[in-house]
Amino acid sequence: MKILHSACITAAILLAGCGGGNDALDGAPPGANPPPTGASPDLFSKAWRGVAYSAIPAQFTNAPSGAFFDSDTTASAFQALWGSKDGCGRNDLQAMAAQGVNLVRLYDYNYQRGSDVWTTAGNGHIPFLDKAEELGIKVIIPISNYNFKNQDGANRPWDNIELTVTQIVNSVKKNGVIHPAVHSFSIGNELDLPKDGETADTLIPKAVKVAGLIHQLAPDHYMTVPISNADEKKFYQQLRDQLPADIYHGHFYNSVQTFKLKDGDDLKNNILKAYDELDLGVPLVITELGTNSVAIGSVNAKVDAVLGQAGAVREYMDANPDSMVKGFAIFEWQNANWKRGGTADNTESTFGINAYGGTLCQSKTGAFGMGHMVDGKYQWAHFHDDVTYNVDQLVPLASSAHPEGLLPALSIYFK
Repeated sequence: MKILHSACITAAILLAGCGGGNDALDGAPPGANPPPTGASPDLFSKAWRGVAYSAIPAQFTNAPSGAFFDSDTTASAFQALWGSKDGCGRNDLQAMAAQGVNLVRLYDYNYQRGSDVWTTAGNGHIPFLDKAEELGIKVIIPISNYNFKNQDGANRPWDNIELTVTQIVNSVKKNGVIHPAVHSFSIGNELDLPKDGETADTLIPKAVKVAGLIHQLAPDHYMTVPISNADEKKFYQQLRDQLPADIYHGHFYNSVQTFKLKDGDDLKNNILKAYDELDLGVPLVITELGTNSVAIGSVNAKVDAVLGQAGAVREYMDANPDSMVKGFAIFEWQNANWKRGGTADNTESTFGINAYGGTLCQSKTGAFGMGHMVDGKYQWAHFHDDVTYNVDQLVPLASSAHPEGLLPALSIYFK
């Protein structure tokens, strides 16, 4: 499956999108000994039924740029997408909640949104978390793949991992504690697969280090390392072997990403039942579950297949109340035109629950920039102006069997 994009697409983003900046910090991360975070100790006493969310506008048929340079659409600059702002609002979170979604999994996250000080956490994601909390939705906060790179142009993201993780955690704090809408933290995306010249031999130990940092900063919160289903059993075991026991038992859940179908019980037997048979003692959430219209042949077939996948997971969970399979997230909320590579739709761009249907309204982002000291002189880094952007009208995918659309049809498995 596609290795999802990082928050930093080009070196022009420098450090703002992904938490680079100062030289690597030795020892305990800044901000250690945090206050109590208020996380629920019984996080998996309920089932999680969610959506993978990346709301990059339809206008981009290559990597997003301009105000969307960091691909982070959950910042307050883009409130008209997931909520409403100044009379313009698509209200994605409300649409999800109305159908029973209680979990949103994110990918790209710029902790500096809402800050005007370089490499310092801002409050730009608090409105998203506030809205999620209001609607009964929890959010998985990501540490994106960019941060695992040893080199990206002139930048060395991994050298700054302590600072980055610290500031990501700080950015989700409200009134000094981690926001109650935070479900957990996800560490990379499919680090079991090769990335930027590295393999799992070095990427998984990096993930383990990040897990330790998160645990110091957010000791009451869960974390996960999403992996593909290329060889998931091997990596379930690796994570069990490499993570400290106090993290693995009580603060960690496995997450796998699979496009296996209900047909022939492939999904049931090889992902769900197979996980319980491993008896690992920690929960599993399928953080990407879905299929795309191009590979399966048609929108009609895609709608039916995704409903089959969600149904298979829900039926298994309902039939096995002691199962360690605790939820799923449909991949993904909307089609990803930016993955077209400037051409037609393909197997990476057509996973969405929703397609596009013109412009709903227009909204403004506000300007974004930050100040910092360089060689003893104060400099201002300007990232974008107060940009007007089109808020896409989303059109639910529908089939002959489900003219109401995929999202309403999924509600029987979400609720």
